[in-house]
Amino acid sequence: MFCQKCGKKINDDDIFCAYCGESTSEETMPSGQQPTPVMQPYQANPFIGGGQPEVPSKKGKGLIITVTVLAVLLAAAVGTVLFLLLKDDDSGSSRKKSSSSSSENVSEEAVTDLPETVIYTSTETTTTETSTAATTSTTMTATTETETTTVTTEPQTEPPSLSDDTEAMNEAMFYSTDERPVFEEFDWCYGQSGMVTSHPQDAEPITDPLGFNGGWKAMMIYNDGSFLREINNFNIITDGTSASLSIDWYYGEMPNTEPFFMEDSDDTLFTGEVIENGISVDGPAQLILNDFWKADGKEYALGTMNLMYGYTAYVAMVRK
Repeated sequence: MFCQKCGKKINDDDIFCAYCGESTSEETMPSGQQPTPVMQPYQANPFIGGGQPEVPSKKGKGLIITVTVLAVLLAAAVGTVLFLLLKDDDSGSSRKKSSSSSSENVSEEAVTDLPETVIYTSTETTTTETSTAATTSTTMTATTETETTTVTTEPQTEPPSLSDDTEAMNEAMFYSTDERPVFEEFDWCYGQSGMVTSHPQDAEPITDPLGFNGGWKAMMIYNDGSFLREINNFNIITDGTSASLSIDWYYGEMPNTEPFFMEDSDDTLFTGEVIENGISVDGPAQLILNDFWKADGKEYALGTMNLMYGYTAYVAMVRK
């Protein structure tokens, strides 16, 4: 049969409509009138299987009501629990705030109740550091004044005079040079009848071997018939007994040929000893320098280089 109110089909033995809850008693229905069935959406939808939906039984309806009541009771219980928890949390927060406030009060009271000496130490920390810094500064000043006073009270002494050796060494370093020479610096070597072989009469001889030390400009003229002449740099090292000399080769020229540079050549080392008024050193040849002097703000030296096969070379040096 169909419900008299909503028109939906229900079971013949249903007392109430499972859809709208209206009583199905025939007393309420007009005689001879049948309700007109209403077309429901599912009836017009061919894709819903099973035709018409299954109408729940009375037992299903009771179960739905029971579940609904339980859900309401469960929601009420959950709400009550949440309310109690929130209330307890607020109480806890109040207790925490109260406890924090109490702790602050207790801390302030504890600080207030501290002995006077403790409070003084805490508040005067900066003052103590400043006093320490001031004390340090005062101590340093006092120390400086004491040292100054001590130096003042000591008798003044003259600086020690330089020994002859020290003076000769200092003078040698003053004149020492590594500048490249030019031939014009050796015009003094040419005399009336050849090359100069000794210092002028009015020149001051250098007799201390330490005065030979340092760099020199040198000229070498070979008498082997080639008329070759060179300008090079010499460097002498002596401790007063032993001696060494190194030649830094630079430039050479001879008649009818192009001049040549020798700067790429390796230095040549000679070693030997101090002799009277000079040095004697050996290497690829024997080099003897036996006349050192100074005049007119310059220093000079003369000597010879003994080559193989009995040839010699004229050697002259100058610096400053």
